[in-house]
Amino acid sequence: MTMTNKSFTIRYQNGIIRENRYLEPIRVNEDEEMLDPFLNRYYYNKGRVRSNTKGYESW
Repeated sequence: MTMTNKSFTIRYQNGIIRENRYLEPIRVNEDEEMLDPFLNRYYYNKGRVRSNTKGYESW
């Protein structure tokens, strides 16, 4: 079992129960390229990984 299959539960005093995964599986496009949180392809250059999303290229 991997960390993407495991989850944890938080019980709040007001009765709300929330279940979360430790890790979410990474999103990929139809070409099996990894996608950033904005669903744009990551850019790889000389050992560096960057987002292709405008304004988030160097975060």
